[in-house]
Amino acid sequence: MLCLHLLLFINLRERIRQGYPDFTVYYTAATMLRAGLGHQLYDLNVQYEVQKKSVGSIASRQGALPYIHPPFEALIFLPLAYLPYPQAFVVWDLLNLGALFGLALLLRKSVSTLRLIPTWEFVIANLAFFPIFVCFLQGQDSILLLLICGLGFNALKKKDDLVAGCWFALGMFKFQFMIPIVLLAGIWRRRRAAAAHR
Repeated sequence: MLCLHLLLFINLRERIRQGYPDFTVYYTAATMLRAGLGHQLYDLNVQYEVQKKSVGSIASRQGALPYIHPPFEALIFLPLAYLPYPQAFVVWDLLNLGALFGLALLLRKSVSTLRLIPTWEFVIANLAFFPIFVCFLQGQDSILLLLICGLGFNALKKKDDLVAGCWFALGMFKFQFMIPIVLLAGIWRRRRAAAAHR
C-alpha cells in the first residue's frame, strides 16, 4: 500500500504544484493575512484573486477554493506564506510527518502494546493507511488535530485537566470534532469521579 501511495503521489505531483490540493485554501488565507487582507478573509472574490496570484489559475476552477475554517487557523499557516506554494506544501507535509512521529512516541507511552512496535514501523504503517495518505496528498490539517487530541488525552490520563483543556482548545479549529470529544471527556471524568466517591 505504501508503494502504491508513493506512486500515486509521484503521478499527482504536477497537480499538487498547480494548486489542486486542499492546502491551497490554507495557503491563500495565510497569504491574505500576510498582505494585510485579514478583514477580507471570507470574501470569495479576494480569495480568488489571491489564489490566482499566489498559486496559479486552474482552467476548470471558475472561482476560489473557499476558505471555510475559523480565522485563527490561518495564523498556523502564516509562516508558510513566506515560501512559494510548492515549497510551502512540502514543508507542511514534512511538519505533518513530524507530527505523526510525535503521535507515535506519545502513544507508545500510553499504550503498552505499541511499545512492541518500533516508532518508524508505526509511522510507515500509518502512511500505508489511505485516510492518512490523503491528508498528506491534500495537505490537510487533520494530522495536526490528531496530535493535539493525543496530547489532550495524555494530559487527561495524567489527571492534568487544565493542560488537557488547553490542548483541546488548540484543536478548536475543527470545532465540529472537538466539541463532542470534550463533552465525552467531561462525561467520562464525571463518571470516574462519581465511582471514586462510592
